[in-house]
Amino acid sequence: MADKNRSENPLEDVAARAVDDLSAKKVTMQGSAAKHVEAGQVAMQGSSAGSVRAQAARLEQSAAGMVRSGTVDLDRSSAAAIIGREVTQRSSSTVMLLAGKVQNSDVRGVFVFAGKVEGSVRSVFTLWSALAAGAGFALTLFGLRTWVKGLATRAQPKRPLQ
Repeated sequence: MADKNRSENPLEDVAARAVDDLSAKKVTMQGSAAKHVEAGQVAMQGSSAGSVRAQAARLEQSAAGMVRSGTVDLDRSSAAAIIGREVTQRSSSTVMLLAGKVQNSDVRGVFVFAGKVEGSVRSVFTLWSALAAGAGFALTLFGLRTWVKGLATRAQPKRPLQ
């Protein structure tokens, strides 16, 4: 009877057991591919996954679309998007990285949002290259618009003078 009073909502016990079960699972992938991997610990070597969700994830010479994990360790790997509390990368590349703390060594990234970054990140876009790319894009759109307007005015039938 004391156990029932400890937890008033039975769903809380079910949720706690599910989290414990998830944390206890360990998935190891070697030379394989998966659409979705979800476990307490995920270790990938020479593998690929569409999405990875774990408490701790380690990718070695692997690729992933989306990685959501408390701690992420990438070694010679790439990921389209990483969301994690602590991320360590070595000789890796990411398109979007969102983390509380990042430790890098020879990393390439497009968008990096982090509270604290240790090491160096070689960004695809610097401030000046982003401004130049934006200006080039705007000029291209302006040129295309002017060209299309010119074609439209030439294609209109001429009206006779009255």
